Amino acid sequence: MIFENMRIAKNCYLFSSPTMIRKHGASLTMGAGQGHKLLECSTQLQLGSYNEQLNRLPSKGNVLQAQYSSDEVVVYQAYNKHIASWAVQHQSFVGAPGFSWKRTSWIKPNFTWMMYRCGWGEKDEGQARILAMRVKKTFWDEILMEAVSAIYNNETRALYESKEEWQSALRQSNVVMQWDPDHEPFSNAKYPRRAIQLGIRGDLLKRFMCDPTTCTDSMNRESGLVSIEDITGFVTETKKKAMHELKDKELRSENVTVLDLLLPIEVIYPIPEHLSVYNNSG
Repeated sequence: MIFENMRIAKNCYLFSSPTMIRKHGASLTMGAGQGHKLLECSTQLQLGSYNEQLNRLPSKGNVLQAQYSSDEVVVYQAYNKHIASWAVQHQSFVGAPGFSWKRTSWIKPNFTWMMYRCGWGEKDEGQARILAMRVKKTFWDEILMEAVSAIYNNETRALYESKEEWQSALRQSNVVMQWDPDHEPFSNAKYPRRAIQLGIRGDLLKRFMCDPTTCTDSMNRESGLVSIEDITGFVTETKKKAMHELKDKELRSENVTVLDLLLPIEVIYPIPEHLSVYNNSG
């Protein structure tokens, strides 16, 4: 299941029932009525019922989930207002005030995991602006091909003959891979499954963060970036209206929960063969 044309949804509903969601081509739209509150939003992300997403995903294990098409994959990052504003305006991080090319930059394809890490943009000023970045699918696959686990565990031992060999591979790689517990929206409750995050550095970071029309790395390879979208408004309104509706006694009596939220639709992304030891979802 992939999304071929990621169209802008100018109007979407905060709460939905699965029967209200209709698919027109590649976009998801909803009918009005039944007392559901309208959430004004402008985002290129495809939105759908969080409950339906949970039913589609494995309940445990390492789960690589993302919103993607045949050409692009969506990943998320959170920044302060200065870096985020520059990145959106220039569609590049080159020249962004305070952005360091020497640090490892972590990306997450899982929206709710990103929300947990940044507290829905309320954790601190350094993570107040949420960016959805589309990267070329070929570039995303390249990132996965270079990924080396940050942890030496039983899965990692199956890939390397010794701890020293793993440490050497980790030092040389431009991609650090971590699997962390996935969380429910708006709580610290953990799911049995684990979500991926990837730390990008070196030449790969330069290709990921720079202007897709002009950027190449030291080997003359093109940028992997397609576009940068600021989704902070969507994030803020989603949490604000969710908290308001969940406190409404009338809605609570109708069993409306966060499971009915409209959030970015994500499906399982195939784990590359060389990382198949981490494909332990159940």
